[in-house]
This record gives sequence, C-alpha cells and structure tokens, in this order.
Amino acid sequence: MIGLDIAVIGSGMAGLATARILKDAGHNITIFEALPGPGMDSHSIEFEDGLIDAPLRVMNPHLWKNTLSLATHLGIKTYPVRTYMACSWLFEDRTETWLTTSRTRIGNFPIINNRKGIQQYGWRLVKGMLQLKTAIAKFFKSKNQDITLAEFINRNEIEEVFWHGAVMPVLYTICTCDPKTIGEWPAKPLLVFLRQLTDGDALLRLQGGTPALVDKLIEGINIQSGAAITRVHQQEDGVIVENSEGQSQTFDRVVIATPTTKVQDFLDNQQFAEDIELLKQFKFEQGDLVIHTDQTVMPPKRKDWSVLSYMM
Repeated sequence: MIGLDIAVIGSGMAGLATARILKDAGHNITIFEALPGPGMDSHSIEFEDGLIDAPLRVMNPHLWKNTLSLATHLGIKTYPVRTYMACSWLFEDRTETWLTTSRTRIGNFPIINNRKGIQQYGWRLVKGMLQLKTAIAKFFKSKNQDITLAEFINRNEIEEVFWHGAVMPVLYTICTCDPKTIGEWPAKPLLVFLRQLTDGDALLRLQGGTPALVDKLIEGINIQSGAAITRVHQQEDGVIVENSEGQSQTFDRVVIATPTTKVQDFLDNQQFAEDIELLKQFKFEQGDLVIHTDQTVMPPKRKDWSVLSYMM
C-alpha cells in the first residue's frame, strides 16, 4: 500500500483518534489546530499535585467502549472513581444543601447521606428512583423508541424533586445544553446512560488524565498548531490547505474534525456547498466552563463537597 499525505483539521477526540488510526495504517499525517496545542487537552490544568481534566472525563465502561478500547490499545491504564453528588437550593439569603449521596460497600445501593435529605425528600427520592427504573424498563420493551426526552417525561409519572433536582442536573453536565434543547434530544441514548447510572456502575478515569491519552495519540505525528485554517479547496493535483499565516500545503486527502459550525469558515463554499448545507443541520450550543477556586459557589459545609456539586 502506498502511503497518502493526509491532513486532519482539528485535534479534539475525533481528530486525534482518526490521525492515530491513519498513521498506524502507514499514511503520512499532519494535524492542524488553531489553538496553541492539541485541542483535546487544551484546558487540562495541574492543581495541588493533581491533574484536573476540563471538561471532567470520567467514563462508563458500557458507554465509552471505543475510547476505553483505544486507551487499552495505546497502553494507557484506567482506575475506578466514584462521582458522588451534592445538590443545594439557592435562596436569597442562604444556600441549603438538601442532598448528598454515596453507595453501600455491599450491594452498591445508593445512600442519602444527610439527615435533611432523608427527612424532607427521602421517600420522594426513593419513589422517583423506582419510577424512573420502571419507566426505563418499559421504554426498552416498547416498539416505539423514536421519541424525545420531553415526550418520555410527559408519558411517565416521575417524582419531580427526583427528576428535576437530581437527574436533570446530571444530564445538563453531560450534554452541556439548556433544558429546552435537552428536551428535544432523542430519549434513547440518554436513557441508556441513566440506566447505567442508576445501576451504580463505577466510572473509569485514565491514568495520567487526558494529557496521557493525547500524548499517545499524537506520538510521531506532525502537528501544526497556533494558526487557524482559512481555506480548503480541491484541485486536480490534490487538496489545498491554507492557514491564517498565509501558508499553503497540498494533500492527497483532508479529514475535517472540527465542530460543524466552523466548516463554512474555511471549506470552499462553491465546491462543498451540499456538504455545508448538510452539516448546518447539526445543532450546537455555546456555553462557558469556568475553572475556579471560589468556595462561595460550593456547599456551605466542607463535608458536603462532592465531585459533582449542583446549585439550583
């Protein structure tokens, strides 16, 4: 097989995995990234002798099979973590933590740790958990699984405190979008996630965090970062890639691995008009991720701090 010169534009998970696979298949790979370094771990940060992945990267072994298989293939080990949660109500004059969770060592059953959560909401939370498990089991036995999450909720009676106070905040974290948008999501993949979540499977984290995976994925690959791609157009002798510094290179193939909202900024609008129109149909939402050490946005009591702390 003759190796091709291939450009990969974008260095998130999709771009780096594609680059690694093509490199191992014998092709010559060049990765382009607008940020100063690989996009996948561009926000990772070291803090107090530890490593913070931003965004948080903890993986359910049933739902992250491809990523974990890739990590195993690259020789990266994993270790189990528990992402317990704390939920607090925000009042004008105070913050009140009403739920903190953990699980039993034997049986792996969920536990409400704080007395207030048990006294005020204990039965409603247990009831909601049972209702959700029943509704999910019913959904996966049904023939009509092509519904949105909002339709699933409207068809099932699930305790509001449990659903809106404990379940939806987790989905907001995973999907990084607002309530209206998440309601329009197909229900099935989210319910697969919730089924695994309620079963209490331990999540996995990569040894060395995201940077360890990135280092293995880009090993031996040419990466050109710090300059955005401004134009990609096709000619008879190949595909021309130009960047913001005025540099131009020709490749046999180009793989686009950026958010679909970015492609019309650099793809030739005439040559790739149909592709651009198709990709425009994928929806994206913009959000802010803030890395902070501000204790005022944490539960008032230090003992209530958890991996996931929700303030509502």
